[in-house]
Amino acid sequence: MTNESARGRLCGPAGRALRSIAPPKAFYLAIGGYPAGHSAVLWRRGVLRYTPPMSGLEDPGNRVMVPAAEDVRWFAQRLRRIGVYAWERWYDVPGMCDGTQWDLRINWPGQGRVWSSGSNAWPRGFKSLVTAVRKLTHGAFDEKY
Repeated sequence: MTNESARGRLCGPAGRALRSIAPPKAFYLAIGGYPAGHSAVLWRRGVLRYTPPMSGLEDPGNRVMVPAAEDVRWFAQRLRRIGVYAWERWYDVPGMCDGTQWDLRINWPGQGRVWSSGSNAWPRGFKSLVTAVRKLTHGAFDEKY
């Protein structure tokens, strides 16, 4: 739990200033497949956009939000704990052509970079990533895979 100090900095429970973390330069996660389409989360220039399955960029089902500083910090820490920056470039099940595909791209200065994708196969921690994105988007990203 955090609170605002008299100078407007975020403080932890003991009153110590918490380090501010800038949002990612780019964050993109898409999950889905045929015929249902895919859900996507795009976070650029501090604005996070959720696009539900079977919709376009201007669809009324889209959600746009600006994560609070404490959410940015929590999410950065969560990504490190999950270990996404060490994920392989590609995960798949050889011989399986249909099903669920996903794509993760992160460029977060001071945190890390990764470009990882897959088809019907997921790295360890993928479910935790989806849960973290769901929390960051306040439940909007509710993709089942």
